[in-house]
Amino acid sequence: MDAETNPRLALVVPIHGQLEVTRRFLASFERQTVRCPLVFVDDASPDDSVDWLRAHGWEVYVPAERLWYNGVVNWALDHTSSPYLGVLNNDLVLGRHFVEEAVRSFEETRFDLLVPQTVPEGDPSVLDRRGRRRVRSLWRQEGWCMLFRVEAVRRLPPIPVHHLRLWYGDTWLFHHAWAAGLKVGVMRHNRVFHAGSVTIKAAEARAPHPIIAQDHEHRHRHYPWLDKRRPLGRLRRLPRPLRKLILPYL
Repeated sequence: MDAETNPRLALVVPIHGQLEVTRRFLASFERQTVRCPLVFVDDASPDDSVDWLRAHGWEVYVPAERLWYNGVVNWALDHTSSPYLGVLNNDLVLGRHFVEEAVRSFEETRFDLLVPQTVPEGDPSVLDRRGRRRVRSLWRQEGWCMLFRVEAVRRLPPIPVHHLRLWYGDTWLFHHAWAAGLKVGVMRHNRVFHAGSVTIKAAEARAPHPIIAQDHEHRHRHYPWLDKRRPLGRLRRLPRPLRKLILPYL
């Protein structure tokens, strides 16, 4: 029997080619206990990704000009009618309960932005393991799989046009969220596997101009409040080596 569809969450997935990676993502989406609306946004795919997805019944939006990842985030926030929105990389493998637990986490907590827990392998026995719902404050950015409470995030300024070709859209959104007092959390019970920069490397190889990857200096130049308010909170008082040991378990 087909899984029920929950329209309260909408997922937007930018594609940059790498059809075999997108197909692996789709295989994990089709295993979901609860489905949700899913839209792909083409970002200058050099292969036949768009034709293949449309031939298999998936909705694909092809913009008139390249949006880059951050532009896709802006587009998704402008066009969704769902109260919860996810912008996911196509190089993810989702746990079977991903959609179900994402919606439940928004409905049973007050978090405005959520990310799932990353596991080091795409083994379904690890991804699908269920446990009690645990959502904790996020101390480090995990931008490849962002979930938003749309009403809250729409109060943030959109990513500026001159920043659209920067990678790390999570830097812009998450640090604006922290500065604005929004609650940012990680779902320890909701798991995904991330293949690791497949999307970024593919897009960099085709870019007509170099894509700017934000470094430490660039981040602090464009986000000056990081020097005054950091999401680490009390962890700043701990020695850095000890902090590195603690962070992966928060």
